[in-house]
Amino acid sequence: MSGLQLHTSSARVRVAPQQPLRLTGAAGARLQGVSGVLWVTIDHDPDDHVLQVGESLSIDSSRPVLVSALGGPATLAVCAPVAAAAPGRSTRPGLLQQLAHVVAPSLRLSSPATA
Repeated sequence: MSGLQLHTSSARVRVAPQQPLRLTGAAGARLQGVSGVLWVTIDHDPDDHVLQVGESLSIDSSRPVLVSALGGPATLAVCAPVAAAAPGRSTRPGLLQQLAHVVAPSLRLSSPATA
């Protein structure tokens, strides 16, 4: 079966209790609580963040981000910035492509600039 290609700059991911989600390359992304309660930790940052439904956090660090559900399952919306690659320059998989592997291994996400 071939992969499904979606042109999007956002994704929703369900986070199960005791199964944290690790995000790399999240600099510039906005994380938003859609359901449940989420605990967000940025590697080497002394401050942790708790997101309730409707609350959001902009990631201004290039360090890995760990997102955990507190007290039950939760849903996270990730809005990643869309940046066009320079002509002839390869790009590494973006944040949303990484999330696709968590949600469904056969799902491939790309921004309109990379399609």
